[in-house]
Amino acid sequence: MPTRFSVINYAANHIFFALRDRFALREMSPMGDVDRADSIDFIDREMETVAGSRHFMAELCREGDAQCRRAARWFIYQVFLKECEENGSILRSCDENGHTIAESWWTLNTVPTFVNYISLLLEFVTSTFWYGLCATGWRKLLAGLKLFLAVKATAPKKDGKPTAFLMLENMAVARSHRRKKYGAAHMMLGCSAADSLNMPIMLCVPDPSNIAFYELFGFRDMGQIPGLPRKFDYYHWMVREPCAPIRYNCSFI
Repeated sequence: MPTRFSVINYAANHIFFALRDRFALREMSPMGDVDRADSIDFIDREMETVAGSRHFMAELCREGDAQCRRAARWFIYQVFLKECEENGSILRSCDENGHTIAESWWTLNTVPTFVNYISLLLEFVTSTFWYGLCATGWRKLLAGLKLFLAVKATAPKKDGKPTAFLMLENMAVARSHRRKKYGAAHMMLGCSAADSLNMPIMLCVPDPSNIAFYELFGFRDMGQIPGLPRKFDYYHWMVREPCAPIRYNCSFI
């Protein structure tokens, strides 16, 4: 098990070098304050532009004025970013002006324990409670907290027991660069790293229309996430086993 995880270090060299220049890929871990702010701003901006998004980060923070909604999301994102920085990898693609056009957040997860579960609960509450309460009120904040914990408690299994896995926490591509294989490039690197570690990858899908994309990379739809509040019953989780066949057209590699 690596002590410091890096997607790029564990991905196959030929895949990384084929993608690095074309998609301006680089790793942002660890991040400085400016890089962290850029990540939050980018994901926040893309979340705002998706009309009717049912992603829980957007759903949780829809009420209140724009400043209040953004403040709530800012602190939620920091929970995920902190986890990625401590035991994960942030991949970013930029345009010629240095503006982010695609970003993905990956974490290496050990077998969940009760202590991990309580630690995540405390971290989420202390980091987001006041801002989430101001933006959403008690009911939506608690629903979002329950969803967060349900996702974190869900894990792939091997021989009937939870196993370590790589998780795609978040991925976004700017509208101006969608359908240009940026998301696929990030997925190819993540899949290659997981294969070299002989680990499954897990991700959560708040939009069923995205399932077909991930299936092209060998992910299987595992159905509804156990323990979800009824408000988020459309959330599914997907798992890709190590070295699962990729059906995506990778002729660009």
